Amino acid sequence: KEIEQLIGDTLNKVSEGHALSEQTRLAMDAIIAHIDNINQLVTEINHASREQSAGIRQVNLAMTHIGEASHINADRVSRSEQTAQSLREKGSHLTQLVSLFQLKN
Repeated sequence: KEIEQLIGDTLNKVSEGHALSEQTRLAMDAIIAHIDNINQLVTEINHASREQSAGIRQVNLAMTHIGEASHINADRVSRSEQTAQSLREKGSHLTQLVSLFQLKN
């Protein structure tokens, strides 16, 4: 009788061990699936980060071009102001010269 009970206990423990190993296998499969999902997300994040970096480089380049264009425009405005001032001075001088002449009607 005692041997039968030992055999029964052993069979129960083997059955429990088998059930536990199956649960462990299922848990490991789930963990592996989650790890694969995480790897895919990391790959997508890496790709998105590279795209953002490229976009930022393009924005920086565009800002550099805008800055250069602003400097060129500022130089042109300055030269235009100088030219306008020179023309005003020449016009004033011509007005003074013309006023020296008396025109007959």
